[in-house]
Amino acid sequence: MSFRLNRTDQYHRREMDTLGWELTICNTLEPEQSPARRMLRSPNTYGNLLMDFLSPMIPEVDFPTSVLEVGGGYGYLMRDFLRRYPRWQGTMLELSPTMLQKQKETLAPLNVRFLNSDFFEKDIGFFSDFQAALLNEVLGDFPTACDVSIPSTQDSADLELASLLRYLKRFRLEVPSQGTFNLNIGAIRAVDLLCSAGVPFIYLSEHSCEARAPREWLPWLDPLSTGIPEPVPLKGHMEYTVKFSYLEQVARYYGYRTTRG
Repeated sequence: MSFRLNRTDQYHRREMDTLGWELTICNTLEPEQSPARRMLRSPNTYGNLLMDFLSPMIPEVDFPTSVLEVGGGYGYLMRDFLRRYPRWQGTMLELSPTMLQKQKETLAPLNVRFLNSDFFEKDIGFFSDFQAALLNEVLGDFPTACDVSIPSTQDSADLELASLLRYLKRFRLEVPSQGTFNLNIGAIRAVDLLCSAGVPFIYLSEHSCEARAPREWLPWLDPLSTGIPEPVPLKGHMEYTVKFSYLEQVARYYGYRTTRG
């Protein structure tokens, strides 16, 4: 095989008992007295800030009423959305039994259904029922192809490598011509599936391997971005940063408009 596959599903199914090992933005901004929240121009929860950011981009006539969140952590993001739009129907699709239970506690009084399942076990018909999908800080958990080596013939008898090559060709994803690289194959498959299903609005967030700072910030903040997904060691598992330009290409293949933040 010309690559190895990094997976986190068994960790989330069997070992994960807290998000305390991962400092997510959503959890960081949750406490009312959070120092991070007090630093913001508009001190608020992540869910409220995100909705303030997203809602102007969505035409009122197309505003979604059925929303899927994949992962979902402790349920804070969906809670904030449903408090503002109580007529929405929320669905949590969660791999971790522990996180699903915490979501049920957070979202108990709200209009939500809960599914303990793997995202990749669902088909297009499942996703086509939703008008919006939220994947907040979960793309790095999806399978990543590591140390990929492309054969010179662009053909392979290895079925897994052949499948990966088909994605590269279909979406015209340019990869390094020499050496090995990492590929967010799970994130690419996820966007392919959601766009194939015709979900009108899709929100994705994760640590990027292509991060840039605004010019006025450069004297204080200049992130080192390699453009190649890199490992992020965490308790019990390894995640990877995400190459969002590839995900944009997949979305545009299906005729979607994209906005990068």
